[in-house]
Amino acid sequence: MLERLAVAAPEKTRRLAADAIRLHAAKLGVSPQKATLLIEGLAVKSQARGEPVNAFWFEDSKWKGAAVANPAAIGMHRPDAVVEPQPEPAAAPEGADTETGRRVWEGMAKAIKAAIGPKSFETWVSPFRQLGILDGVIYLEMPSDNFEHVPDRYELANYLPPTVGEIRFVMGKGRAA
Repeated sequence: MLERLAVAAPEKTRRLAADAIRLHAAKLGVSPQKATLLIEGLAVKSQARGEPVNAFWFEDSKWKGAAVANPAAIGMHRPDAVVEPQPEPAAAPEGADTETGRRVWEGMAKAIKAAIGPKSFETWVSPFRQLGILDGVIYLEMPSDNFEHVPDRYELANYLPPTVGEIRFVMGKGRAA
């Protein structure tokens, strides 16, 4: 996890990260892999805000923050969780070719599933929806900000066919991700 975040991690930071993962997995009753993904997502958001992810980040328990409040991010269901209204689906960009987009996304999805396995694919990639292709760009709808780590984590751009140069993500109501 720390390598993917480009965090210089001395032994103390690695030990604290491992402890955080173990504690969080036990508290939520999930696998260490799911706890890792959840903590990694929080670390990415912290880095985006300019916060360093280091030993102090783990010692100050910043990894706990939104992680407990958002179990849906790891595919869990809690009866006491508040269900947020789902945004309206994003629209395809004007003039986008949705049929070609469908074919391209189906080909990409097949290759991604073979590479990462069916369980990870169903959890993290299948919720994305293609919106179409326009000017060599495929537009995908991201289900929620809980999926912001997916494009980098699973390197979705590596599965683009030669005719498509870029992926752009849209979240609900056409907001760019």
